[in-house]
Amino acid sequence: MREIHDEWWGGHGFILDKKNNIVHDYSNGKYKTGTKEEIYKEWNIQEDGNQMYFEYSMHESVTKAYNEETYGPWELKFEQWMDDDHIDYMKSYFLPNFQPRLEKFHKEQDNKNKQGI
Repeated sequence: MREIHDEWWGGHGFILDKKNNIVHDYSNGKYKTGTKEEIYKEWNIQEDGNQMYFEYSMHESVTKAYNEETYGPWELKFEQWMDDDHIDYMKSYFLPNFQPRLEKFHKEQDNKNKQGI
């Protein structure tokens, strides 16, 4: 997961060269590179976040892409909206921690709906 800009998140795949501590990103027809620390800070990557960060070997990535018929996201709970526990994950973890303004907006709208406004 990366924060694209303030409170707007999305799954994202890139190559992490662990030997040289460099990130290579070839997405959207552009090439971006930098140290792991620079890129992770810029993108607000949550390595320790609840179901927000996964690493795969080249073999695992190719196998998952082949089996799933997509380049991902494969396990990011944020993106797995069809999972039975997705709503609970979003309400109890993701929104309060990473989208507090959206969470506040949702609560205000729920209150208005309850009041018939």
